[in-house]
Amino acid sequence: MAFWHDWSDEKMEGSMSVDRLFIVSRSLTAFCVEIEGKVDPGFEIGWVTAVKVCLKYGHTLIGKIVVPDMPMMLDDERNMKINWGEGSEPEMEIKSTRAFKAFLQDVMPKKDVDTQMDSQYTASADLSVSRNGHTLTISMDPSYMMRMRAAVTNLRIHGQEISITMKITNLSSLELQFEYGTFILKKGQQTVGEVAGGLDLVPGEFEVNLGGQIQSGISGVVTLKGEHFEDCEESWQQYAIKLFEVEVNLDELDLDANHGATVDDDIGDIADHGEHLLSIRSK
Repeated sequence: MAFWHDWSDEKMEGSMSVDRLFIVSRSLTAFCVEIEGKVDPGFEIGWVTAVKVCLKYGHTLIGKIVVPDMPMMLDDERNMKINWGEGSEPEMEIKSTRAFKAFLQDVMPKKDVDTQMDSQYTASADLSVSRNGHTLTISMDPSYMMRMRAAVTNLRIHGQEISITMKITNLSSLELQFEYGTFILKKGQQTVGEVAGGLDLVPGEFEVNLGGQIQSGISGVVTLKGEHFEDCEESWQQYAIKLFEVEVNLDELDLDANHGATVDDDIGDIADHGEHLLSIRSK
């Protein structure tokens, strides 16, 4: 004898902690997104056949994608990872550049902002499954992510050559890779130097090494600010890198004025990757 099952009381909504939110540019108006995390107990995904991902900033939609023929499996510890497959990543069209900018502006390091670090905070996403069981919707609002903190840990100056090492603490789940970019050093409204190097923002703590040139006789506090993203295609990351700001106090840190070889080595390491340092621009 067959028994009919009533699914009306089963939980159709749940949540997941987000350990990694990876976004990479595809054009000025689109990006690819990957999400990894752990699904909370009590919510069953079931045999879904399609995945819908929505990113919102408050009540404003940043973008959404719907991917058909997409199974979603959890491992034994209820971890979920979106694997689009190489070369088949769907592009999320940016519906609101204002909301997208506000999201990135909130998490990028910024001078004169008191960044509160709370290691207990966990980014999360809402989950829901359609009544027919086919579609899993992942909806995330990244507006509550914590701002990254950047601190200069090593500074060497020899003549007009400068090498800067920063430690960045990223307690958010955002991963954003710039690969290679240039940064200007500003004293008030005047540009007094320029450095370059790789900038891959990942969750956790990591170091960033930059090398370049600075005008002679500069002292006190300068602002290191993102200037240019090296990419062969037009990209919104050309805007995003300009949100990166860090104060550099040239008086408080050790200045290696007598060991130019060390500075040369640091700058040479960057140049060896096939990149070049741009000349100083004065404003």
